[in-house]
Amino acid sequence: MKPIIVDGKKIAEEILDEVKDGISKRNLSPSLHVILAGTDPASLVYVKKKEEACKKVGVSFFLHQPNNQSEILSLIKKLNEDSSATGILVQLPLPEGFSQEEIIQSIDPKKDVDGLTAANLGFLFSGNPKIVPATVVAVSEILKRHNVSCFGKKAVVVGRSVLVGLPVFALLKNLDATVTLCHSKTKDLKKELLDADIVVSAVGKRGIITKEMVKDGVVVIGCGIVREENKVFGDVFSEVSTKASVFTPVPGGVGPMTVACLLKNLVSLASNK
Repeated sequence: MKPIIVDGKKIAEEILDEVKDGISKRNLSPSLHVILAGTDPASLVYVKKKEEACKKVGVSFFLHQPNNQSEILSLIKKLNEDSSATGILVQLPLPEGFSQEEIIQSIDPKKDVDGLTAANLGFLFSGNPKIVPATVVAVSEILKRHNVSCFGKKAVVVGRSVLVGLPVFALLKNLDATVTLCHSKTKDLKKELLDADIVVSAVGKRGIITKEMVKDGVVVIGCGIVREENKVFGDVFSEVSTKASVFTPVPGGVGPMTVACLLKNLVSLASNK
């Protein structure tokens, strides 16, 4: 059976078209406020992609570059109280010395476009999701657009970060899969993976999953990436695609979808104001 190789760029364009259409039909005027601390090269690239996507769909984009944590907290407080500000996003990772937890939790959950506040994660885990992290939305869209049913399936999530692994675990649980969460202390990762109908990896370590570790017909979604020598690699070796029914490549799979899914979240926030 020939695997379906997910075209993340194509899906991202479809989602952006849906976002643009939703803004027009509902007569919305959403705005995205991005807070960037430091000069991390990768963060600068990601912020530029967000700005370009906003321009494409008709979202007002604002970039703020405070100098320290105190300025960030003051800015977030101001934006929380500003009725014209639809969504607030803090570009991660933050520089050393900044408290990510304190900063993220200071965002009003109703403006938390990245779905990372304790309130929004709590809604997701309770089975009543409101705003979900963009990468997790991307996973959901891949499953939905490729007609992958999770009902009664065995799913394995590799990685337990608050940004991706844990929310993906909650997503799959909410979709009625039987979910196992694996991490660095898992004794036999291969054994867990060989039982899986669906695998989502979110570690950020090159090639930790090989084709000997999965069964034929598995759905494999790779969220984790690592940069080496100006190239991007995924958690999952590309050879795994020969055994998969659905497979996300790196690059070109989940990555291109995240900004589009972020703007999908923004429209939800604007619609619920």
